[in-house]
Amino acid sequence: MGMSHELAEGFATKLNSIEDPIAAVVTIHLYTEYWVDLIIKNKTKTSSKILRWNYLNKLELIFNMDLIPEKLYQNLVKLNKLRNKCAHNLNYRFNDLNYRDYNLDYVRDEIKELNSEDTLLNINIIGLATFAWINDLARKELNLEEEPI
Repeated sequence: MGMSHELAEGFATKLNSIEDPIAAVVTIHLYTEYWVDLIIKNKTKTSSKILRWNYLNKLELIFNMDLIPEKLYQNLVKLNKLRNKCAHNLNYRFNDLNYRDYNLDYVRDEIKELNSEDTLLNINIIGLATFAWINDLARKELNLEEEPI
């Protein structure tokens, strides 16, 4: 297995093993933040300071630097809001989660058409679509390589 696929395979394996929706959201957030941080580290001159910023500020920076497209930025912002809801409410119920509010271009059409009431499945679809997108963008368009975690 090449280094370029270890992170993605690890993400898919970990996400598939999670049974708690809140844990899934946190995992998705951590894995997407890995790429956000690596983009900043490789594309800015003062990355050590910027890496201390919160997730949303980092997203705004790389979006405004035209390093990620608007629809990916919107997915990441929505995921951050969802993570914050989970982090600040131990009993968060995901009643307002609608995976169709997210851009799912990175998922096969038959998956997009799922009309599931299964919260964990919906979170996984959102997570896989968004992580695959930032993973591919970072590797293929920005020519970044994974670093050991």
